[in-house]
Amino acid sequence: MIRLYLSRLLLGRLLGALIGLAAMLQLLELFEKAGTIFAHGGFLDILHFIGLRLPAILSESLPLAVLIGALLAFRGLAAGLEVTTLRAAGMSIAQMVMALMPLCLLLTLVQFGLQNEVAPRADRAFEDWWARTIPPAADAPVPPPLWLRAGGDVAAVNRVSLDGRQVEGVTLIERSAKGDVTAEITAPSAEVGARGWVLAQPRIAQAGNGKVREEASLTWPAGPSPANMVALVRPTDSQTLEKLIGTLKGRWVGIQGPSYYRTALYEAFAVLFAPVIMLLLAAPVLLAPPRSEGNGMATATGLVLGLGYLVCAGLLNAFGESGAVPPWLAGWLVPVFSLAYAILRLMQSDDA
Repeated sequence: MIRLYLSRLLLGRLLGALIGLAAMLQLLELFEKAGTIFAHGGFLDILHFIGLRLPAILSESLPLAVLIGALLAFRGLAAGLEVTTLRAAGMSIAQMVMALMPLCLLLTLVQFGLQNEVAPRADRAFEDWWARTIPPAADAPVPPPLWLRAGGDVAAVNRVSLDGRQVEGVTLIERSAKGDVTAEITAPSAEVGARGWVLAQPRIAQAGNGKVREEASLTWPAGPSPANMVALVRPTDSQTLEKLIGTLKGRWVGIQGPSYYRTALYEAFAVLFAPVIMLLLAAPVLLAPPRSEGNGMATATGLVLGLGYLVCAGLLNAFGESGAVPPWLAGWLVPVFSLAYAILRLMQSDDA
């Protein structure tokens, strides 16, 4: 019964915080995009925009919502002297926190699914919908060529169709197994056929002998799939685990370096720590004297520590993605250190 009561109390505060944070972030995005959407669509497009952006916003907001919900719930328990009653009955602060771990585990799974599966797919759908619904302005600058590496080849394309099945202005640099350039192929266009990518009217310049020849068509076996081509020309901030692993294994073409994808992969699993860390950082509020300055100070300290965890994790991940620090260090240092610190802080508070 105590576990159910504490879980319901935390869940209620958490959902209130999550709804508030998500609504605020959603409104900020709407203020920026609503005029553009209404210029090319209507009210239904606004609803579509909200639906596609909501998973990413929920994923970003959930760790902070857990922190705020736990702080509010624990502060209410302390202010109502319920903590005093539970401790008098022989229940320690650690036992109160452990009673909330099943709910915390559920939140962890929700966060993992949102960040690594639901949000990336929604982001991909949003980018495709935005490209179809909001055409580029007439005076928009011409985007630079898209450079990519497919297998051992390096390629550049000037324009990619919305569905990724046709490209224009192709430059393909073929390389040997040792990395030496063997040929440079240019073609005005290419499209996906039954045999994969087919270059139209390619002009082939062989390296070393200076000979140039023209063909009616030429296959490009290493060319990325249409879906991959779309992902390259309209990238999203997040990718599914399948795409991250596929990029590192060479089954999916990316536009970033290996450090970026390794760090993102470590970050995808490190997010499992976030709800537990937020709950533990908020736990000392249970021991703060009710209706006193100490209660407010403990709440503010928990909030600062939780925000500090999010900022430090994001900053170190940025360093890892750029290659400034090893990806494993960028992904795991802050979560592991924060978890150890939160447990130690809780043990010290419980012994006080």
